[in-house]
Amino acid sequence: MKRTIAVLATLATITAAPAHADKCLSARLKAIAKKERVLLACRARVAAKGEPALYALCRQKAVDKFNAAFGKTTGCAGTLSSCEANADDCNTKVTAQLPDAGPSQCEFARLMAAGKKASAKLGCYARAALRSVPVDGVCLARATSRFNVAWAKTSGCSGVQEIVEDTVDAECVGDLVTTDGSGNVTDICHGPTSSTTSTTAAATTTTTTTPVCNCCSKTTLKFTSTIGGVGDCGDIRPGGCAAFNSGGAAGTPCTDNVPCGGGTCMKDITCGGLYFGGGIEGVPLPATPPDMGQNVTRITGCNSATGAFNLTNTTITDTGSLLTCTSGPGAGSGICSAGNCTQGGANGGHACTSNAQCGCLFGAPVPLPNPNSPSTSACLINSVTTNAAGTGSCGGSIANLALPINSEVYLTGDGMPKRCNAASGTNQGRQCLNNGNCPGGACVTDSAIQPCPICNETTGLCNGGADDGLPCTPGTSGSGVLGPGFPTSHDCRPNPPSSGGVAMGFNFTTGTQTKVSANLGPQPGQQAVFTGCGGCATTAGAFEGPPTHSCNSNSDCTNGSFTVCRQRANGAFANPIATSITATGSPAACLADGAPHAATLASVICVPHTGSIFYPDSPWDVPGPGAITMPEVLQAQ
Repeated sequence: MKRTIAVLATLATITAAPAHADKCLSARLKAIAKKERVLLACRARVAAKGEPALYALCRQKAVDKFNAAFGKTTGCAGTLSSCEANADDCNTKVTAQLPDAGPSQCEFARLMAAGKKASAKLGCYARAALRSVPVDGVCLARATSRFNVAWAKTSGCSGVQEIVEDTVDAECVGDLVTTDGSGNVTDICHGPTSSTTSTTAAATTTTTTTPVCNCCSKTTLKFTSTIGGVGDCGDIRPGGCAAFNSGGAAGTPCTDNVPCGGGTCMKDITCGGLYFGGGIEGVPLPATPPDMGQNVTRITGCNSATGAFNLTNTTITDTGSLLTCTSGPGAGSGICSAGNCTQGGANGGHACTSNAQCGCLFGAPVPLPNPNSPSTSACLINSVTTNAAGTGSCGGSIANLALPINSEVYLTGDGMPKRCNAASGTNQGRQCLNNGNCPGGACVTDSAIQPCPICNETTGLCNGGADDGLPCTPGTSGSGVLGPGFPTSHDCRPNPPSSGGVAMGFNFTTGTQTKVSANLGPQPGQQAVFTGCGGCATTAGAFEGPPTHSCNSNSDCTNGSFTVCRQRANGAFANPIATSITATGSPAACLADGAPHAATLASVICVPHTGSIFYPDSPWDVPGPGAITMPEVLQAQ
């Protein structure tokens, strides 16, 4: 994948117009970025001390420095007057959202965070212009992440995070920079938004009207999972060597892989990764969430003045498919009848024992190969358990999207240790015992672990599982993109029975979510228990439930001998010394045009124990924390 990105970036550089490689344009963007940051810092100092008189001199210094920097550039887009007007407009619009006169350290911090975000994002575009490359999405996401972290440390003053965030993106960045379809900078400084002037005998009044991103004519918001998650979308702190591949070095503090004895330093949340479990989790992480999944929500209560809206669920009737709706079990999705869900893929619904397994499906089946213990490799079928609900903004941010799912665990091990080779015609890729199962070809060992059935990309038939040999449509990209466990499809169901379901309480955001741990006592698994991720257990380590009796302290555990609040093991994500988890998403652009816009959804959760005799808690090391970051395309329709 990294090689693909590098090739695309190279092609973009070769084919871009010469105007894109523009030192002048880059320098002007840097000057504007600095002016916006400094002007908002001036406002921040006023808010901190409650002294408005401080602003004029501070502003004049910013203007003088901007004019001097701009004057050194010639021969590119953007005039001094229009760029200056844009920077001033940014200052006015953001300050209007953060009007606390002070003294207020909270308002000081929020204004500073807004200025730094605007400056950082314009800096991303400046570097892109200088290098003749598309703007770096990771750079933009990092600016948003830092803003979210800074905002999270404030409380008790004016300002709504989502609105301030959208204002910065629209007025301080979006009104300043124009890019082509590939993300190359083509123009800057369009001037501020339109003004109307009215005159009376007493005075002349000018009112500036800001066109808010208004998507209120749209009725649905579609989320499509994609590939391309690269870089760092969060942190695991402090970094520690992974239990799943570092041997005796597991838990050694680290900032890179060097001290991990050939293993992995678990210090970052990788974009596009799924994480779960405590510090001795044994499955290599992160797992890969499949791409190509689509889930549609309904837009309600949209405010055309602010762009804020609510998100609610859609039913199978609304979308026409169990693969795209967002309703829990029941009339809006499916129910369990005669051992199978009433709705599903082309070859029928998945096996079930209760309605809880039959909500709208969330993405394609997820393979979890475990090379450290192949027999505990599993295939996950994810379905919605509670109707989707949340809030967002036409500007492209999702404040929250509660979408709890049931992750049904099929303990398949390696479902296809031997498969028919390419000479086997339509039997190519199917599971086999000997050459007799592969007419014209041969039954050969497959070195990859295949926990889920495969929808064969060549034959269009299911390989393995309950629907082996039946027609299918791939539900994900293929093995060349996602690895040998793909493509999976709900047309190709794993063999029943399942080993039970695990509740994943996802609450997605394009912002930042964090969990920290606490020391709850002297018992094993009590020294680093993440908020809400403990389970009531006996002193011998047997957990109450299922369902897990979640707890934050021993005082929450009052049922019989289950008196200890603990995780199965301290830490998080195979890092035994982790005490903090942060996952950061990134918002899309304005959704009003009805076009697809890239974003990243993030969620930090708690994963309960399974309580299953067929699939013990040890491979996943649960109960414990979980986290996911998902590259998505958002489209209002």
